[in-house]
Amino acid sequence: MLYDFVKYCTKEFEGMPLEIDNETYYSVNEALAYLGIARDTLYRRVKEGRLKKYTQRAKNRVYFRLADLNALRELHPAEPHEGDQNASNS
Repeated sequence: MLYDFVKYCTKEFEGMPLEIDNETYYSVNEALAYLGIARDTLYRRVKEGRLKKYTQRAKNRVYFRLADLNALRELHPAEPHEGDQNASNS
């Protein structure tokens, strides 16, 4: 019975960002919703080095820093691709 009570009380905090040293960290699902992207895309950004993931060892969960998510959301100039004819006309 105590286990059920603790589980019920902590459930509301599962969907809340984590605050550590005045930094906000989002869980994977929160980051997905915040960015509006698929899980594969999120982890592709990590693999490309465009996004850093953090872990909380006590819970063995992955988090993403809000400042990093905001940087990823910002608009950036498009990089011209090789063979792009419009690249030289810009």
